[in-house]
Amino acid sequence: MSVIEIIDIMDYVGDGKRPFVEGSEILKCNHIIEFGIKEQAKNKLVIMALCLQTSNINGHPHEVLVTKTIHEGNVKVSGSCSCKAGTGKCKHVVGVMLKLQKTSIDSLEELSCTELRQQWGKVKNIGTEMYHTIPVKKFCHVQKYTSPYSETLPDVLPNNIEKIVYETLTEDFPDSAIAIHMKGRHEPRVMKTNSCDIDFVKKLLFTCQGIINEANIVDQSKENCSKYAIEFYNLVVNVGKDKSLKIVVDTLSQNSNLWLKVRQLRITGTSAYALYTFYGGKKCVIAEAWLNKLESIVFPTFSGNLATKFGKNYEDKAKKAFERLTKFQIKTFGFIINHRCPWLGFSPDGFYQCGENIVLIEVKCPVEGKSKSGIDLIKTLKYILFDEVTGKIKLKKNHQYYTQIQLGLLLCNLSMGILIVYEQKNDSILQIEVEFDHNYCKNMYQTLICVYFNHYLPFLVRHQDRLIKI
Repeated sequence: MSVIEIIDIMDYVGDGKRPFVEGSEILKCNHIIEFGIKEQAKNKLVIMALCLQTSNINGHPHEVLVTKTIHEGNVKVSGSCSCKAGTGKCKHVVGVMLKLQKTSIDSLEELSCTELRQQWGKVKNIGTEMYHTIPVKKFCHVQKYTSPYSETLPDVLPNNIEKIVYETLTEDFPDSAIAIHMKGRHEPRVMKTNSCDIDFVKKLLFTCQGIINEANIVDQSKENCSKYAIEFYNLVVNVGKDKSLKIVVDTLSQNSNLWLKVRQLRITGTSAYALYTFYGGKKCVIAEAWLNKLESIVFPTFSGNLATKFGKNYEDKAKKAFERLTKFQIKTFGFIINHRCPWLGFSPDGFYQCGENIVLIEVKCPVEGKSKSGIDLIKTLKYILFDEVTGKIKLKKNHQYYTQIQLGLLLCNLSMGILIVYEQKNDSILQIEVEFDHNYCKNMYQTLICVYFNHYLPFLVRHQDRLIKI
C-alpha cells in the first residue's frame, strides 16, 4: 500500500498543473535524497524529507514536511517546505508526495530531525556526483566561435612584437598593477615630459599682470603677521627669480616630493577657488572653521577616485589630439611661482605659442567622454554653459576651473587660456576660450592676500613640524 494515493495529491494540488509538472521534474532528477517517518499516530502520519536546491545543488537541502491525516474515513494531505514558497504548494512538496505515492508504507523508517540532518552529512557530495561542469563550447547547440584575428595573429608573438605590445600597454596605463610593479613603488612615478624650454619659462616667470604690481595690501597684511610668521615666509616661501626657475625645472614630473612641498606652502590653482569663495561668502568665519578648511587643503587625505585616475590616464592623449588638430606644439613645465607673489603658484597642463602670443591650456578628460561627444557631452558637464540659441559654449565663472585658469593667466601675464575637453569616444577634443578677466582677478587676488597672510601662513607656522620634508 502506497503512503499517499495519487487522488490525495490531486486534491492537495487543486486545479493548477504547474506543481505537478515541476514536482515530476524534481522526482525524475532524483533530487529527493532522503526521507522517513518523523511522527506516527493512529490517524496521523508526518513524513520528513531532504530535497536538493535546484539553484544550489551543493548547498544545504530544503527540508520538506508532508502530513497525512484521516478523519472519519477521509484522507487529507498537506505539506510545508523550508524554501521561499514556504507553506505554499511548492514543487519540492509535490515532488516528495509523488515519491511517497510510489513508496510502500512498510518500507518507511522512522527518522528524527537530527538523524535526517546527519544523513545529509553523509551524502552532501551527492550533488557534485550527479552533475559535472562542462565548457559551453562542448554544448551540442553552441556554434564554435572563431576569432576574427585568428588568420592574422599567430598563437605566439615574436619576441620583438611582444616587447612592443608590452611597452605600449604599460606606457598607456602607467597606474596598472604590472606597470607599478615593474617600475617599483619606492619612488613616485615620473611621467615622460618634454625638455624644459628655459627662455620660454623666463617669459612666464619674469613678467606679471599689472594687478600684482599695483597691489600694496601685501605689505599691509604682513604687518598683522607675527615675527615668526614673517621669518618663516622669508626663509621658506619667498623665492627669487633663480629659485623659481630652478623649481619649475625640477618639478617637471608634477609628482615628486619637491612638487608636493612647494604646493603645500602656497595657495595653488587647485585650492584658490575653495579659499576665495570660503572667505568671500562668509565674512565672519569662526576660527575653528578656518582650521578645518586649511587642514583639508594643506594636509589632504583625498588620494583620487575613478574620475581623477581616468583624467590622468588620458591627459597625454588629449594633448596629442590637440597638437594633431591645431598643429601647435604644447610645452609642459613644472610648478610655476612668480617671484613677485611667491605665496601663489600653479601646475600648468601646458602652453603653446601662437605668433607672439603665449596661450595657457587646461586639460579635462571627463569620464562621460567615453560614450558621448559634441553637444551631448557638453550637456553633461556642470562647469560649461551652453547657449542652445547661438550654439556658443563657455566656462562658468562660479567654478573651480575658471579660477584655476584665471590664476594661471594672472601669474604668467597672459591674455588667453584654452580649456581642452577630451572626447575619448572619437579621440578628439572640444576647445573653450577663456580670456583674462581683470575685475575677477583683481578681486580674487586681493581676497587671497588676506586669506594667505591672515590664515594660511599662520597655519603653516603652527604646523611646520607636519610639513613635507625634502
